Amino acid sequence: MDNSKRTKLEMKQVKKNLAFLLVMLCAASLLIGFPQRASSQAVNLKVLNYSYYTSSQTGNFIAVGELQNTGTNTLGSAIITGTVYTKDNQSQASNVYSQVFANKLLPNQKAPFYMEFSAESSISGNLTWISLGIDHVEFHLYETTSDVAPYSGLQIVANTSYVDQDGNYTIQGLVNNGGIGYPENVWAIAAFYDSSGTIVAVGFSNYVSPHFLPPNSTALFTLIPYDPTPQMATEITNYSLQILADGSTTQPQPSFSSSPSPAPSSSPTTSNTPSPSTPATASPNPESEQSVPLSLVYAIIAAFIIAIVIIVLAFAIKKKPKTKTE
Repeated sequence: MDNSKRTKLEMKQVKKNLAFLLVMLCAASLLIGFPQRASSQAVNLKVLNYSYYTSSQTGNFIAVGELQNTGTNTLGSAIITGTVYTKDNQSQASNVYSQVFANKLLPNQKAPFYMEFSAESSISGNLTWISLGIDHVEFHLYETTSDVAPYSGLQIVANTSYVDQDGNYTIQGLVNNGGIGYPENVWAIAAFYDSSGTIVAVGFSNYVSPHFLPPNSTALFTLIPYDPTPQMATEITNYSLQILADGSTTQPQPSFSSSPSPAPSSSPTTSNTPSPSTPATASPNPESEQSVPLSLVYAIIAAFIIAIVIIVLAFAIKKKPKTKTE
């Protein structure tokens, strides 16, 4: 093999190595830019009870239930997935993500969850398996611990229930901020039970007004069950309520006066009635505007490394080897 051919082969190999290096750096940068939060199989989470039904709106199979933190530490997150089995002991559908209505779970605290199985999540690609009869739902639990407790100044000071003109079981109540902070995005959640104490539905309100609830002030909330039906309203005999806040600050916000909110009238309003289209999703705690997110720093470093590799690769490709003359 002459020197010219050997040089060309060597250059091709160099280009392949550089291209491989570039791909590996790109993959690594993605892992750096999007760090994963470690979670482990739950040892402190327990499903207390659950039930299921077919949604009257979507036709999807729905499982609702309650989790409890049975440990001694505060949980930063509670994750639950599930698999549905029919009476022939065959798995029919799996759910990879469910809504747990909690920001953090204190020891012994309970939280309702909502799990939906659609045709897309079914092995058969349809929901005909529902007619075979359901045997059970198998749950898989995961958890992370947290050293930060949720804001504790919120308290429900009054609540009442009634069946509205559409036949929906409705809860209306007042939440009071008895702390010194300004909780952000305050909302109420409910677990609904039948006469045997089994959870049969979950519900949630919209965010109350104002956006940041001042100390010593109250706000009105209204909620109905998700997937409401008149039949569901006749099943419900009791409920439990909790108040969540997506974040909090110790400084007054310029968007409202710090004076207490006026007491609402006793008549029900529709402004805070939840939309039955999708379950509410708790937003993460807001990051400080003065700090730079760590993921952004990682992304900048990764972009800088990739830029250097691209320059080196481009230089190597453009550089032509000199052939030896006889």
